[in-house]
Amino acid sequence: MRHIFLLFFLFTFFASFSNNAKAPRKENLDSIVSLLRAKLEIEKTDKEKLDSFNIELKNQLIIYKAKEDYFAAALGDQSNRFALIVTGLLAFMALLSFSWYKVEKMKINNKFNSFREEFNEMKNEYKCMESDLNSNNANSCVLIAQTLLEDNDFVGAFQYRIKAVWGGCKSQSLLDNKDYSFVPEVSNLKNAIEHLDEIKKDVNLKEKLSKNRAAINEYIETIQKTKNEDIKDLCAEIRISMKNYLK
Repeated sequence: MRHIFLLFFLFTFFASFSNNAKAPRKENLDSIVSLLRAKLEIEKTDKEKLDSFNIELKNQLIIYKAKEDYFAAALGDQSNRFALIVTGLLAFMALLSFSWYKVEKMKINNKFNSFREEFNEMKNEYKCMESDLNSNNANSCVLIAQTLLEDNDFVGAFQYRIKAVWGGCKSQSLLDNKDYSFVPEVSNLKNAIEHLDEIKKDVNLKEKLSKNRAAINEYIETIQKTKNEDIKDLCAEIRISMKNYLK
């Protein structure tokens, strides 16, 4: 900008010089000096304005920089606060889910335990019913054996005595009664041996006993699993005696 003023000054100077060639030289010089001073004042004023403008710009830049730092810090705080809130919510949801899981697991366990108790009760009831059924069957077999014995049907009486013992042993095995003495079963086995002794006296009964041999042996095998030594010994005696007879 200073070069433009100088060019303008020179252009004006030469124009004035060419138009006023006859004017006194001193006046021309004073005019030139005044003009230069005026130009310098203008430049000085412009420079001061420019410096003032630069200072104002620097101040505004400092203000904007401070605002930027403030908003950056505020944004960082907000981000940290938001992250903390989200983390807290996730932790709360996880705790809530775990609590719900524990409650549901407890409910399921309670239902399962209740179902298992009901099942065990039903199972015990079924065992009792089956035990009663086998016990009644044993008593019925004893009555049938006594009836057949009155008709001198020793083979039938022998077979039903064995079946009565089988029913009684099965009834007690279902109840798992360790204190049971097996007195009725021992008595029926002894009666069965007496019936077998009567059968052995009649050779004609061999064929009839042979037909029922498989069923009788099956009953005896089951009876021998009973944990009672008297019953095991009597069953062994019956099997040996019957085997010798049916040779």
